Amino acid sequence: MMRDDFEQMCLIYIESEIINYRWHQAQMEHYRDMADKIRQQYAEELACPRTGGSIIRMPEGVGQHTPWQIELSGRIYELEERAEAEKKYIDQVDRWIAGVCTPAQETMVRCYMIDQQCRDVDRAADRTGYSPVNLYKTRERVLKKIYSRFFLKEYNF
Repeated sequence: MMRDDFEQMCLIYIESEIINYRWHQAQMEHYRDMADKIRQQYAEELACPRTGGSIIRMPEGVGQHTPWQIELSGRIYELEERAEAEKKYIDQVDRWIAGVCTPAQETMVRCYMIDQQCRDVDRAADRTGYSPVNLYKTRERVLKKIYSRFFLKEYNF
C-alpha cells in the first residue's frame, strides 16, 4: 500500500472517530442507564421476592446464586463492558485532541467537528467567534497533526 493511500485512509478514520464522539457518549450513557435499571430491578427482587419463591440473602460473593441472579449479574456485566468499550473511543479522541490542539483549536474542533458534525460551519463560526475559513483550515491542520503524531510513529512511515 502506498503511503498516500494509507495517509488518506487514516485521515478519514480520524475524522470519523472525532465526528462519532457524541454517538459514543450517548451509547456509553445508554449502557450505563440500562445497567442501573437492572441493578434496581435486582434490588427490588431481593427486597420483595416473587410469590411462591423464596430468596435467601447471603453476603456478596458467598454461596449459590439463583438463576435469575446469575442472569441479571451477567446482563449488568455485559452492559458495563459495552459502556467501557464506548469510553475507550471517547478517551482516544480526547487524547488526540489534547495531544495536538491549542486551546483555540480545541474549541473549534469540539464545536465544528464534534457538535456540528462538520455540517454547519456558519453556526460553529457564530458559536466560537472564528471565521468559517479558519474552522475549515483548523479541521485540516488538526487531522494532519493527529495523523503525524499518532499514526506515523506507529507505522514507521
